[in-house]
Formats: sequence, C-alpha cells, structure tokens
Amino acid sequence: RAQAVEEQYNSLAEQGNRLSLDLYSHRKLAVDAILRVEAYINALRNSPVEFRKEIAETIQSLQPFREAMRIEKEAETANLVAAGTAAGGAALGGSVAALGPTDWNLFSREQKLALGALVNNSKTMGALINERIG
Repeated sequence: RAQAVEEQYNSLAEQGNRLSLDLYSHRKLAVDAILRVEAYINALRNSPVEFRKEIAETIQSLQPFREAMRIEKEAETANLVAAGTAAGGAALGGSVAALGPTDWNLFSREQKLALGALVNNSKTMGALINERIG
C-alpha cells in the first residue's frame, strides 16, 4: 500500500514538473510575441500614441518575468561555455514589418481594428504571464 502511494506521489510530482515547464515555455513564447508587437508598433509611422503607451506599459509589467528569462539564458550560456561550446545568440524578432503598410494612415479600417485587437491581446497576455498559479 505504501509503495502504491509513493508511486502515485512520484507520478503527480513528475506531471506537475512537466506542466510547470510547459507553462514556462508558453509564457516565454508569449513574451517573444509581445516584443514583436512592440517592435512593429514602434516601427509604424503615425501609430496612435495610445498603442505605444499600452504596449510600453505591458512591456514594463513583464520585467520580472523577463529578468527570469535573462537569468535562465545566462545559466544556459555559462553551461555551454563550461562544456567548451561557443554559444551563438539568436536575434529576436527578425523582420518586423516585411509585409503590409508601414504608416498608420495607410491602414484600412479592418487593419486598424486588427492592430488595435493585437495591442489589446498583447496587454492581456502580459497580465496572464504575470498571473501566479496556486
């Protein structure tokens, strides 16, 4: 009986660990997406001031999580260097606005609404990234 309880406990611990790592990975992907939205908004000529303000506030709210990402990256780099491997950095984002208008004034009504929704969704993702579980 005690062995069955121990096996169940170990199984739940493994599942909890796996789900925590999955959540962390999803949060990192969300941060990367928000950073790409920020880059696009900042590269867009004549973008609404409110969009820039909203996305800047969202980025600011992500600082604690981004700090955790930075520490993780430093640890990975240190581990690679310690193993004798040179680590190459990957550029975040890539081409920001390869397609579509680069001036807010040239956007159609639908494009303006879609970009507004993207900014709002980024703000919501930022809030969810910082949400504590448990």
